[in-house]
Amino acid sequence: MRKKNLTVHKTAVGFLFFIFLLSGCKKEFNPDSWSPDILAPIIKSRASAKEVCDLKNKKFTQNIYVGDLGFDANTPLDLPALNFSSPVGPFVVELSDFFSFVEVDSAYLDISLVNSFPIAISAGTEVVFRTSASVADESNVIFRHAIQSDIAPAETYLFSSVLKTKKVTSDVYLFLEKFKSPGGNNITFTSNPAELSFEFKFLKVFAVALRTNREHTQVDTTEVAFFDDISDYDDNTAVGTLRVFLTNAMPINFGFQMYFLDETKQTVIDSIYYHDGFSEHRDIYSPGGITMAPTGEPIDSTTVKFEFPITASRIRKLKQAKFLVFRLSGDTNGYTGEEVYVGGNSNLQVLITGDLKIRIASLF
Repeated sequence: MRKKNLTVHKTAVGFLFFIFLLSGCKKEFNPDSWSPDILAPIIKSRASAKEVCDLKNKKFTQNIYVGDLGFDANTPLDLPALNFSSPVGPFVVELSDFFSFVEVDSAYLDISLVNSFPIAISAGTEVVFRTSASVADESNVIFRHAIQSDIAPAETYLFSSVLKTKKVTSDVYLFLEKFKSPGGNNITFTSNPAELSFEFKFLKVFAVALRTNREHTQVDTTEVAFFDDISDYDDNTAVGTLRVFLTNAMPINFGFQMYFLDETKQTVIDSIYYHDGFSEHRDIYSPGGITMAPTGEPIDSTTVKFEFPITASRIRKLKQAKFLVFRLSGDTNGYTGEEVYVGGNSNLQVLITGDLKIRIASLF
């Protein structure tokens, strides 16, 4: 399984537990002692297909060797001006094994081409991204850019573009088309390749087609310090309940977990779905299996609820935690066919509420 990004993590979930414990609180003063009831605000977050379908920025570098141009390395050559009628490529890059294709409303594309050849790459040479290996079909073009100026040996050419209303497949076919060069005399190519690097930034998507029976996991870590501002309280008085509601309107089965680690990031001190009655740290599980319209929009949803006790022993553990790890796993296991279609209104909603009561001897 591979990692990926979700709205509910650093915006809400990455901080939800210590927000639950410390912030946005309602404190009822008891004149006999500092014994507040801390009622966490409702934390609600919603993630769309863009956040959970492996659409985080994609960065790749493709090497283009002298052999791809049809020449041998380490052999002196006298080259006339080159103007290839056939493309150089294709070079196939896999963006993801989780999705099959993405229908993009808008995306940003950054590209760099490092010329490690001993000949210039002339203006007019085209960098082309396609959804298939055919160069005869213009309907498969994701992106086409004609180089605006010659790229001398050892130079780097940079350019960027905004893609609008495009279909981007998980397998992207890269070409150099209409390759041109002034050539030269006594030219010796080395084994050093030219480098074509690019980054896709998906800004907004209409829909995503996910491959069935695939899994994908995303993990994020943030530094934490629980109760640093409240040092003088009685651990033994801490009691409360954490409630998590997951509403799943996607054809994806989700697993949800948060781990609290020590300063080495190697030892799990506690997790959100674990308490004295459990023998292991288990994921909160939210099944998919919802009904989807042919357009990929959800017709129904599933909701699961979990309640977890906040005990004195758990509070003592949390005081030792230095890092919080958020993990969201998703899979399309059990779905029929080759892919499931996830529309723009499909989403995963997380609602978290809770209450905590502690006795504080002094705040000053």
